Parts: sequence; structure tokens; C-alpha cells
Amino acid sequence: MRVVHVQTDLNCFTGHFTTEPHINEGTVAHRRIMRGTLYWSHLYILVRKGSPYTEHFRNLVSRIRDAGLPIYWEAAVIRKYMSERLQLQIATSRVLDKNTGPTKLNLNQLQGAFFLLVLGQALALINFFAELAFGKKQKV
Repeated sequence: MRVVHVQTDLNCFTGHFTTEPHINEGTVAHRRIMRGTLYWSHLYILVRKGSPYTEHFRNLVSRIRDAGLPIYWEAAVIRKYMSERLQLQIATSRVLDKNTGPTKLNLNQLQGAFFLLVLGQALALINFFAELAFGKKQKV
């Protein structure tokens, strides 16, 4: 059986967001939405090659998209199952209230890196002295 794909292109981004259960009105205040889309793809539907229904299916998908039904269905699902208040909070979380440009690092922000550096140097020194004390002497 050979199949061909029918590209339906039902990407109807209307400004609504789907969220995980741990994202609620309390956690949105501490998070921010990315500007770009992380992942998107077209919807493909496979039909048999030479199927007499292919053209009818393409016409049906075009008519559904042109009528705006996917946008209506998306809005209806959001109204029924999700909070419109949460949708508004997520949409406004894109706007930054404060300057998030580069900041100068201070010693408090770097002390973890310095601690790891000193710890690594100390362990290396202990290992070196242990090899000197307990290492086997090789004959030349």
C-alpha cells in the first residue's frame, strides 16, 4: 500500500495558550513566555495514492479553515476547560516590567564557582601527596 500525504495547514494561532497542570495563576507571576515558538509542525493526513476522496478532502479542509471553525473550536475549548483569567495572565507575562539586560556579577554570585575551584585544587594536592607517599617506586 502506497500512501501520499495531504497537507492541511491548520495552523490557526489565535493567541490562546495550552498549559500544563502545574502552571496556574500563582505560578505565572514567576514565569514568562518565550517570544518564539519552541516547536511547531504541519498536520499531515495520509491517504492512499490515487484515492478518489483526496480532492474532496482537500476541499473540505479548505472550507473548514476558511469558515474559521478551527479558531471557533479553539476558543470554545479554552472557554469551557481553561481559565480566561489565566490566559490573560500568560499573555501579559510577555511584557517585562523591569530591565533584564546584562548585569555586573558580584562576589556573592561567583562564590560557588570559587568554592568548587578551591575544592578541586585541594583534592588534587591531597591526591598528589598520597601518590608520593604510597606510590610504588619503579626501577629504571
